Formats: sequence, structure tokens, C-alpha cells
Amino acid sequence: MKSKLATAIALVGLMHSSVLYALGLGDIKVSSAVNERLNAEIPLVHADGLDASQILVSLASKADFARAEVERNYFLSSLEFTVERGESGTPVLRLQTPDVVLEPYLNFLVELRWPKGRLLREYTVLLDLPNYSAAPARIVKPVVVSAPPVTPPPNRTKTKPVVRSSMPAKPSATPAANTPSSNNNLAAEAGSAVTVRANDTLWRIAKRVREEGASINQTMLALQATNPNAFINNNINLLKKGAVLRLPVGMSANRVSEQEAQQSVAEQQLDWQSGQSNSNTDLNPVLDARESTQSSAAQPEATEGHLQLAAVDDAASVNALINNDSDTRSLAGNALDQGVSVEINRLRNELAISLENLDRAAVENTTMDTRLAAMESQLGDLEQLVSLKDQELASMRMAIEERKAALEAAATDSAQDDATPKTNANTPVAEVGPLEALANTLSISVEWLVGIGVAFVAALIAIFMWFFARRDDAYEATVFERVEPLADEDIDTSLDEDEAEEESYDMAVDESADA
Repeated sequence: MKSKLATAIALVGLMHSSVLYALGLGDIKVSSAVNERLNAEIPLVHADGLDASQILVSLASKADFARAEVERNYFLSSLEFTVERGESGTPVLRLQTPDVVLEPYLNFLVELRWPKGRLLREYTVLLDLPNYSAAPARIVKPVVVSAPPVTPPPNRTKTKPVVRSSMPAKPSATPAANTPSSNNNLAAEAGSAVTVRANDTLWRIAKRVREEGASINQTMLALQATNPNAFINNNINLLKKGAVLRLPVGMSANRVSEQEAQQSVAEQQLDWQSGQSNSNTDLNPVLDARESTQSSAAQPEATEGHLQLAAVDDAASVNALINNDSDTRSLAGNALDQGVSVEINRLRNELAISLENLDRAAVENTTMDTRLAAMESQLGDLEQLVSLKDQELASMRMAIEERKAALEAAATDSAQDDATPKTNANTPVAEVGPLEALANTLSISVEWLVGIGVAFVAALIAIFMWFFARRDDAYEATVFERVEPLADEDIDTSLDEDEAEEESYDMAVDESADA
């Protein structure tokens, strides 16, 4: 009993150790945020004794995603898996993407293979916004731009400020009233332009046209400041299709620090995701031309980027608004398309996957049809062979039946010929077939053979009888009897008698031979 218990405990220990030391995946650790390339790592558990070449990691198949009831987005196919050594020397799995991640939520399955097993694990990644320093951003008072009073259109009941981004490279001694001309000067210095096409994003455009030393976020804000009319609700994520973006030149992209650029991009990202924008806020400050000069004079130290509010009473601003109204009405449909661009991309990905599945199904159907046609052709050939065999068997059966009928007819004719009496010597003799002639010859030969055999057997019997009879006589002659001595006369007499008996015996044998 104790030995059985010890064996059971040993087996349980072995099973537990094999499960305990199996290769596994730890928790994921993400080092990136939204609008950045994915950078994450997953520790490999119990990977001792395994080389990096023996560990194969990839995104799970579509069937595995379907069984786990997890949606397999097209973006997940760009995930790159690399097995490398971590800082502590332990093997880790590195996850990266060549493109930036726009979605804050990722859900996917990772497939891990090694020589002795396979593992699937689901991961859910929540990407945070970029981290910023705890120092609060400096609040800049809006600079009110003075302009001559202009009578507003009769259909407008109230005016709203137009938010513009003014990013001077150094403190300017000119009054704030001259600030509106900065955009015109920037436009005049622009060397080229880019037309927004379908499926274009500001991130991709900024990535293509950014200058050395400027980040993508800084370039996006510079493009937004240079082309405010190319965006809906003044949001970098709502870029109008067909708009012409004038490219900033010089160091205009560096007029905003990287930290402020990241903060501004993150805020606009949040507004876009929540369906709101910074420009939707109803700002109705009290604008006064006299306060404009005081505000501009009171803030000469504002050297970094700040927001500049221009009153709608500005003639140029009013004209721009009037022109933008017609543009907004004409581009209303495009605004809706830009707002749902992510959904459209997702639907396009699903459509591409569906088309791929349809193509695969069509290829499989074509292959099955080809195989079915080949099998039908083979079946037809087999049916033809079977029919030919049936015809051959039928012909052989007919030949056998005809042969049997001919033999039966020949036998009947021969029997009738034997039964018919010979009444006339001149009666023509019926022709005898080869089988009948052979039978007649054999019957005659058998009669002769029987006669010869009987004679031969009789001769053998006679020879054996003679031989046995002579042997008996010879045996009798060899029998000796003890007699009394005889006289010479008796010996002569006995010899004469013996000779006489031999002569009589020889004569008898000769007579029997003659007979």
C-alpha cells in the first residue's frame, strides 16, 4: 500500500513539474502612447534551455480569433514580433508596429510555438495619451486685434471669435494690430503646396514634408496654423478632402516647443474622439480696441506660442467668414466623410478580408469542380470497360452454347446412324466426323488391346505354374534320407532307375511343351 502511494505521489510530482516549467507568456508592458508607434514587451516565462531560433511567435490565425470571439482588425496584421534579451538578461517578446497607433484600444491573440508545445494568449492593450510634465501650462491672455468697425450681415445675430494660432519666433516690437499680416507673409514665403487626397491624414502629410529638427507634432501644428481653412472645427483630425495645404518654410515648424505640440495634439485628439472640438465652445469676450494696445504692451515677455483672438468685426475676418460659409456648405458631405474615416477604413478592411475569403472560396470551388470532372471522366471510363467485359462474356457464352448444341447434334446423329439397319450395300455411307472416327478407332483398338492383354496374362500364369512346379520337384530331389549301405549291384540298379525316371520326366515336359 505504501509503495503504491509513493508511486502516485511521484507521478503527480512529475506532472506538476512538467506543467510548472512549460514555456509561457507574462503580462504585457506598453511603453508607447496614442499617435505613436507601438512599443511593448512581454516576458517569456520558463524559457531556460530554449534558443531564440526555437521560439516562434506570431499573430494567431483567423480561425483562432473566431474561436476566441475576438475581432481581427486589419491593423493587427502589421504587428511585428521579435524575441530578444531584456535588460535583466531574460528573454522577452518585443511588439512593434511600423505605423502609429491611432486607436487607444487594441485586442489581439498571440500564438507561441516551441518544439514541445503551442500556446495562445489574449492581450488587451489600453494606450494612454502622451505623458506631460506636471508643470502647468502658462496661461496667455488673448490679444484682441483692433479693426475698423464693419457692419455685420443682417442674418447674423451674434459674433464669435475666430481662433488663430500665432507663433512668433522672437519677441516682436510691432503692435498687435499688425499681427494679422503674419499669415500673409508666411503664405508668401511658402515654396510649395500639397493637395489633400482621399485617405490622407495630417500625420502622413507632416511626416513627408517635415523639416530637419522638427517633430511630426510640430509640423502638424505649423500646417494647421498656415492653413486654418483646411480643417473642420479647427481640429487636425478633420482635414478637408481636396484642400490645398501651403507648406511652411524656414523654422516656422519649430516655433512651438515639443511639449506644447504634444499637449495640443493630445487635446485635439480627445476632442475629436468625444465628438467635440475646441472651436465649438461659445466664446464671447468683450472686445475693445483700447484694451488691445494695453494688452499687447502689458505682455512683451510672451515669446512662446499663444492663442490670438481676432474679432469678427475685422473686415478681412468677416470676408473670410463669408467665403468660408459657402465653402462649408459645399464641403458638408466631405466633413461627414472625414468624421467617419476610421469607420470607413475598418469597413474597407472587412471588405478586403471578405473579398479575400470569396476569392479563396472561388479557387476552392474551381479546384473541386476540376476534381469532380476528373472523377466523372474516370467513372465513365470504368463504365465503358465494364460494358466491354460484359460484351466479351456474352460472346463467350454464345460460343459455348453453340459448341454444346453442335456436340449434342453430332451425338444424336451418330446414335441414329447406329440404330438404323443396313438394308442395301449401295446405300451411301454417312460422313463420319472427326470425333466419331476417333471414337471408332479407339473402340477397335481397345478390343485388340483387351485380347492381347488376356493372352499375355494367360501366358504369364502358365509360366508361373511351370516354374513353381519345377521348383517343387527340385526341392523334393534334394531331400536326403539315411539308408543302409547298398551293394554295388543295388547302386547300379538305383542309378539305372534314376536315369529312367529322368528320361521319363524329360519326355513328359517335352510333351507338355508341344501341347
